[in-house]
Amino acid sequence: MTTIRTSSLSSYPQCPRRWAAGIIGAEIKSAGFSLRDGERGVAASIGTATHKSAELTLKEKAASGKLPPVTFAQDIAVTRLRADLFEGVVYDSQYTVNANDAEKQAVGMAQAYHGHIAPKIEPLLIETRLEAEIPWSSQKLILSGQMDIVAREPKKLRDLKTGIRYGNHNAQVGGYELLLRSHGHGDIAEASIDFIRRVKPSKPQPRPEEKPVPLGIAGQAATNILRHIDRDLEVWRNGDVRLGLLPGDPAAFVANPSCNLCSARYCVAHSSGPNGWCHDWDKGDE
Repeated sequence: MTTIRTSSLSSYPQCPRRWAAGIIGAEIKSAGFSLRDGERGVAASIGTATHKSAELTLKEKAASGKLPPVTFAQDIAVTRLRADLFEGVVYDSQYTVNANDAEKQAVGMAQAYHGHIAPKIEPLLIETRLEAEIPWSSQKLILSGQMDIVAREPKKLRDLKTGIRYGNHNAQVGGYELLLRSHGHGDIAEASIDFIRRVKPSKPQPRPEEKPVPLGIAGQAATNILRHIDRDLEVWRNGDVRLGLLPGDPAAFVANPSCNLCSARYCVAHSSGPNGWCHDWDKGDE
């Protein structure tokens, strides 16, 4: 059995080999390849803090029928963020240069969710992890995902994203829909991403943006990516005579050195030594 995180589906097309380093890293190391230890960026910690604030805010609303005060949401975000900062994070030089910046951003983003998104939601499932076996998979894939919100009336899937810029998350939302259907929630009618932008501390926090997600396209994207993952894993583990690949060949996963995440900052396979999992990034002049 191989567990595939729904949140990883959107990153697979960017660079399948980078994806493999993050998902089957232990298997790659067992085959004799090296990977660097990843560093947690401050952006991820701020996003986690905002998610935790939204989660507990909505759980309180579901339990009591009303929203807790905004200070509740802000305090949750700060508490969660400080735990991450204590463990150590890498700051960025443009948007979040220190802990004070990070706290201001987390508080502003938690406040934005509390003020503009939470009042509209009647939550049904909150941060609920679901898993399902992919029945056609040769590698016995297990799809696992923890979706943010499924709302009542109409049945709507909402996912929270934070960051400097908005990406394409159709495949992840499609994966969530597959999981919901496999667990008897087949009447999902709509889906959207609630995007809260991380801005420089000197700027006011923008209102969240609601981005509709077309469920048909999203579901198809998730299924297509899972089929490619299943095939790549099969070639990695068993080889492919037609392609001239033996078992354990990194070329089972296509590398994309043109990806904007192909750097030592973002990929644990980059610059990972002579036994590294990937050398396609190397231009030969550095």
